[in-house]
Amino acid sequence: TLDPKDLRAAGGESLTVTNAGPTIHNVAIRDGAGAVVGTTRDLKTGESETIALPLAAGTYTLFCSLPGHESLGIKGTLTVS
Repeated sequence: TLDPKDLRAAGGESLTVTNAGPTIHNVAIRDGAGAVVGTTRDLKTGESETIALPLAAGTYTLFCSLPGHESLGIKGTLTVS
């Protein structure tokens, strides 16, 4: 799961992601039209990466883009103001 599951940020900020799970994961950002507008590389346990958020105000879906992970509940919401 993503923790926290619901995030808020201002456009122009950044998001630092750390994989605290036992398997490889990434975090992708999908806009309301379904386009992926940002992603981390695949992160091993304990690895981190920062994503810049040059995003317009709105609501985005955060999810792990590895096959089957989103359907297992590895997803959340990013609200950009």
